[in-house]
Amino acid sequence: MQKVITLIVSVLRMAAPMFKKPDSIKGIKETVEAMIAGNEIGLFCCKRFKDGVQFEDFSAFYTALTTDGEFKSVVQKGYENYKLIPEEVKDIDAGEGCELAAIQAEYVPKYVEALKKEEPAPAEPVEPATPEVEAGSNGIQ
Repeated sequence: MQKVITLIVSVLRMAAPMFKKPDSIKGIKETVEAMIAGNEIGLFCCKRFKDGVQFEDFSAFYTALTTDGEFKSVVQKGYENYKLIPEEVKDIDAGEGCELAAIQAEYVPKYVEALKKEEPAPAEPVEPATPEVEAGSNGIQ
């Protein structure tokens, strides 16, 4: 699957400049940041909610948001200037659409991995207990 995703992303990134309109002025910076933040939050939730939703999941999200510098930064970037996104979306051309699709395609394997059920660790074989026998004794007491 990774090879297919890599091929799709490569094709989209190569096609993007061909479809870029010269009069596109808004860009997609805020849209990209919001998309990445949404995906990172989605991945966090997928990993945490696999076994059902519990209160600990919400406290883990809060903890990640306040202590994990990278996660916090991505979420903050996605939230800052979110009001500019509607104007960017109105101005999106096919080239920018290809760029957004490539970014989203890169998250597909991450979601697949996040949604996989964890295999329980194989049980280690237990050797039967053997009675301790002193050297030179017949083991009878």
